[in-house]
Amino acid sequence: SVSYNFYRDCMGVPAQTVELLTCSSSCYPSFITSLIPDSSSPRQISNVCSGFSTTCNGGTLNGIEKWVYTAIVTLPGSCSDWNFSVTECCRNGTITNLAPNVAAYFSAWLNNDTTVQFNSSVQFSSDPIPYLYVGTLNTVNVGAFDPDNDSLVISLVNAMSANNQPCTYNTPFYGASPVSSSTPITVDAHTGNISFTPTQPEVDVIVIQVEEYRNGILVGSSTRDFQFTIINSPNHLPYLYNGPAPSSFVRTACAGDTLNFLISSADIDATDSTSITISADDLGSVA
Repeated sequence: SVSYNFYRDCMGVPAQTVELLTCSSSCYPSFITSLIPDSSSPRQISNVCSGFSTTCNGGTLNGIEKWVYTAIVTLPGSCSDWNFSVTECCRNGTITNLAPNVAAYFSAWLNNDTTVQFNSSVQFSSDPIPYLYVGTLNTVNVGAFDPDNDSLVISLVNAMSANNQPCTYNTPFYGASPVSSSTPITVDAHTGNISFTPTQPEVDVIVIQVEEYRNGILVGSSTRDFQFTIINSPNHLPYLYNGPAPSSFVRTACAGDTLNFLISSADIDATDSTSITISADDLGSVA
C-alpha cells in the first residue's frame, strides 16, 4: 500500500482528483499507477478558534488542507533501489527561498532485495506547523517514527523539482540553510528537532530526509517538504515544564514498561490559554 500526503494552501494550487505515482528501479521497467484520494480528503488542518472561517470554507483567515492519496501497488520483484515519486506542476507563488514557478517533486526509496524483503516506510505523527515567529527560537519536530523499529537518521536536503534535479534557490538560500536565521539552522539527526531563529518575514520551503537502517543496511528513505510562513507577531510561544526548574524531559524505560510522567504548559501572555494533545494514537494518552 502506498500513501501520499499532500498539504495545500487553500489560496494556492488546486488539489488533483488523481495523482500519478511513478515506480522505477534498476531491475525492472518503470511503470505509473494512479493514486486516489481517500474518504478523509480533504481535511482542513488550520488551527483557528471556534466561530472563525478560513479560505478553505469562504473565510479570510489562511487555510491549509490535507489530502491523502492511496493505491495498492504490486511490484514485479525484488530490487535494492525502488523509487516512488509524485510530481506537482508548481509550488506556491509566495515562496521566498526558491525561484518562482518551480515544480515540486516528492519521492521515497525502498530496498526490498532478498536481504531485506519487507519494509514499512517512515511515518509522521504530526501535520506540519505552517506559522513561525520572527525573533523567536523556533523548534519543530517532524514526528518521524518507524513501524519496523528501524534506526532513523534525519537530515536537511534540497527541495527537488524532478528526479536528481534540485530546485533553484534564491541567493543566499540552499537546502542546508533554507531560512534567514540569526542562529544556524540545525536538525538533530536522531530526534528530528529542527531549530532556528528567523530574522525577517518569509515563506520558506524546508525539506528533511529520513533514512532507515536495519542491522547497518540502508533499507529505505523518504523526504518531507515543509512550507513555513514566518511572521512578525507580538505573541510569545507557550512553553512546557514538568516540575520545578530545571525541567527535564528525558525518561528511561524498558520494553513493556508503563511510563507515566507529568507535562504542563503555560504562556506569558496573560490572555492566552494553552492545551496539550498527543500526536500519535499509539503513544499513550493525555489526561
